[in-house]
Amino acid sequence: MHLDQISTFISVIESGSFNKASTKLFLSQPTITHRINKMESELGISLLVRGKKEVQLTKEGELFLYYAKEILESFQECLTKIELQKGESIINLGYGVSLSYFMMNKVINSISSLNYENRYHFNILRDIDIISNILENKIQMGFTRELLENDYLDFHLITQEPIYIVAGKKLGIKTDKNMSFKEIIGQNFIVPNKETLPNDFMINFLRSNNANIKYQTNDILIQKKLVLEGYGISYFSKECIIEELDNNNISQLQIEDLSEISSPIYLVYRKGFDDKTLENILNLLTEPIYSKLE
Repeated sequence: MHLDQISTFISVIESGSFNKASTKLFLSQPTITHRINKMESELGISLLVRGKKEVQLTKEGELFLYYAKEILESFQECLTKIELQKGESIINLGYGVSLSYFMMNKVINSISSLNYENRYHFNILRDIDIISNILENKIQMGFTRELLENDYLDFHLITQEPIYIVAGKKLGIKTDKNMSFKEIIGQNFIVPNKETLPNDFMINFLRSNNANIKYQTNDILIQKKLVLEGYGISYFSKECIIEELDNNNISQLQIEDLSEISSPIYLVYRKGFDDKTLENILNLLTEPIYSKLE
């Protein structure tokens, strides 16, 4: 039996259903079902009474739930004490693919100087996997663009990242004037993979206006190459394309309907997570270090 099975079981009970637990944990419902079924098989008992819309505990399930919570709490306490005995702390920090070019270099440079005894593990993940990794104690905190209601997590807004809508010179769009979105709606659009960033404002905007999303990718280098070769219009943070802007290979489009758009970035962690490093990071990120990007 694994800890992820135990934490999944607790989430199912606290959520009230497999479907809600799936949403909270950012895992597929078949994965949730498989974990619970496997755990019941190993124990040789039924833990849950499965209804059409919700689940209830069996008598054995009630007993198991009590000890399951004890197991997770004891495990976390054990990890903390082990790290204290070693005289160092390991901070597992995750960040979304879409953030790797914008801010992580600055974050790494800043937080690594907070405590020389700390060790840091940086993990690049899909934004949608940041949440499940924290809930399963695989990482302690993470940077993400995804904000959701969750009883177990706290989200701290770090910054609003400016977003540039751009086209390559080869596309031949005049960029010396303001234009409406209607003037470019006939163009092809290049966007991040929706699996990478489900709640991307621009993707939702393009779809609602029936724009032609021709290319999707989770590789930002491919995204830039498609723009540079004139295959369509896309959008990036300034940090991602600063070299191309300086070399006039890419130009920013002045779209009246989409002026001054930005994308939020959050630091997310478990509620009740009490760590000096977290406090230091939160204090650090309240300083205007991101204003220096301009």
